[in-house]
Amino acid sequence: MKNNKQIKYLINSSVIIVGAVLVTVLLNAVLVAFDSKIPLKVSLTRDEIYELTDETKEIVDRVTDDTKIVVLYNGQTTEDMMLLTDIIEKYTQRNDKIKMETVDFANNPTDLAPYSEAIKSISNPHYAMIFAQGDQFDTAEASSYISTEGTSNIERIITNKLASFVDGFKISSITMTTGHGEKTNSGFESVLKMYNYNIKSVDLLKEDIPADEKTLVVINSPTGDFSAEEIDKLDAFLDRGGNVQIYFDPLASNAELPRLESYLANEWAIKRNHGVVVDMSNKLESAQETAAKYGIMALAELTDSEIVSPIKTSKRSVLYSASNSLEIAGDKPGTVEITPVLKTSNNAYLKDVATIGENQTSDDKSGTFDILVAATRKAYTLNEEEFTGKLLVSGSGYTMDTLIGDTRFANEDLLLNSINWMRGSEAGITVRAKELPQGSLTMPNSQFWPWFIVLVVFIPVGICVWGLVVWMKRRYK
Repeated sequence: MKNNKQIKYLINSSVIIVGAVLVTVLLNAVLVAFDSKIPLKVSLTRDEIYELTDETKEIVDRVTDDTKIVVLYNGQTTEDMMLLTDIIEKYTQRNDKIKMETVDFANNPTDLAPYSEAIKSISNPHYAMIFAQGDQFDTAEASSYISTEGTSNIERIITNKLASFVDGFKISSITMTTGHGEKTNSGFESVLKMYNYNIKSVDLLKEDIPADEKTLVVINSPTGDFSAEEIDKLDAFLDRGGNVQIYFDPLASNAELPRLESYLANEWAIKRNHGVVVDMSNKLESAQETAAKYGIMALAELTDSEIVSPIKTSKRSVLYSASNSLEIAGDKPGTVEITPVLKTSNNAYLKDVATIGENQTSDDKSGTFDILVAATRKAYTLNEEEFTGKLLVSGSGYTMDTLIGDTRFANEDLLLNSINWMRGSEAGITVRAKELPQGSLTMPNSQFWPWFIVLVVFIPVGICVWGLVVWMKRRYK
């Protein structure tokens, strides 16, 4: 009788163990089979780095032709490689027209033959991507999407590249003025190119802004003045509903811009003050830069403007450096509406460029200053057709330039939001950079040891005691 019970328990245990193993193997096989088609992984990272944004999904769903994303690597599978392929899988799962291929160019160089033309535009093939659709192709090197500052631009780059293959998707253009000592190849332009904007240039002395082109004109830190003819062209462009952004460089002491500044003051009621803003109460304490030490690099106060409203909601900050103040004149034209976007604190004061770093004196004008303003102006044709021109004026060319790459602050969002405000539905793709998850979890000793005792001592001992009790009951039953 006793032997029969032992045999019964043995058979039952064996059946349960074998059944559990078979179920596990079968479930694993099913998950592996469907993993390429169904997103089974859930992103638990703070920035949802493994999830596609709604904007990306909209672009991916519009890809109707077979498209291949080819990832080049040197035979070594690293964390960067796994992160890249995991994110690309989200695209292939979303749309079966998109396929991924990995090519080991170090060990299998012949596999690159179909992409010989694309390879010519790649300087560093390691982790570079080739996007191919029919006879069209585009490329992206690792330097454009792998950041050393703890952020990932992978989704942003892939989505923008795929958008160029989508029928009916219009690449937005930004036109930079030239001929007045404007900054070129700036951080401003680098960010816009990353978002797939088409950067053009125009010399207003020699050519007009195309009347049928709804571009956005940017005047980036000019050191030479505009002629009366050029001012007239800008004004006419704004009258027909154009968009213009103007950035001043307060440290360019030799820059004389009387005609441009007079136009802003008389036609838009926006006056540029030439003193440099100093705000010691909002200065960036952790920075070692001289600009921060002297208080000319500081955190801006965000207004209720729709341009910065999303930034306020997300509780992020905007950093500015070396800015003039902007004054809104009381006698503005009735067709003009002006909204401050960025301000200083009420402890700020103005210094001449030559006296930056010196203590505040009673002669220094103090108070709250506007450093970025947005304005609209309505104009009417003879047929009473209404157009609204939009103008953005910044006292600092550095806010959207050298500081735009600092991911601790929302300067990049500020730039993109300003373009969206101007362009509306015609704005480009605005997939943001995402914060990479940190590799370790920091926990104080007061929390570590209780969890260690529970997980390493109490739970294992409890399981052993429970197993011993069950065994004793069965052994002596």
